[in-house]
Amino acid sequence: MDDLAATATAAADQDEGSSGLLSKELMEELGGDEGELLTVRKKKVKGQAKAPSAAVIQAATKLSKTKRKKLVQLEARKAKEARRDEVLQSLEAQKLPQAHLNLMYSTARLGHKETLKERYHTS
Repeated sequence: MDDLAATATAAADQDEGSSGLLSKELMEELGGDEGELLTVRKKKVKGQAKAPSAAVIQAATKLSKTKRKKLVQLEARKAKEARRDEVLQSLEAQKLPQAHLNLMYSTARLGHKETLKERYHTS
């Protein structure tokens, strides 16, 4: 009899264990059956694909070799102008005032004694 009771309880345990992924205690704690826990997601409805803009279409079109070369030259020219502007701005920021420049001698006058007439003319 004990053997028969043991097989009956084992069969009952297998039925409960095979019914789902969750243990009996966890099912009681959650207060429901396992079917309520699993939810099925719906597929997202994708809208229509946006049409590419005119700029993208124009960039994607194949250009002739001469037009590509001209575009490359134009971009290079713009890059050079931008670098030139940066250099000129930095030079302008570091420029000495005119009062300081007047105090400096040129190399042409180096070793040359300034006469009274020249001093009168420069001042």
